[in-house]
Amino acid sequence: MRYFVRSAVAEDISKLCAVRNNEQLLRSYLKLQDNNEVILAIAESEDEDRVILGFGVLK
Repeated sequence: MRYFVRSAVAEDISKLCAVRNNEQLLRSYLKLQDNNEVILAIAESEDEDRVILGFGVLK
């Protein structure tokens, strides 16, 4: 399986909630990312479905 890693954006919230059902936490990570305090990185499949395989928060 081929995948790539990128920074998350607000449009990813619904897919991220399928991995970890905590929208409030994920939105707080995005806010911290907007302030350049963390990077919310996601691993996503390269196929047409663009499935989120996982994510991590980097300080």
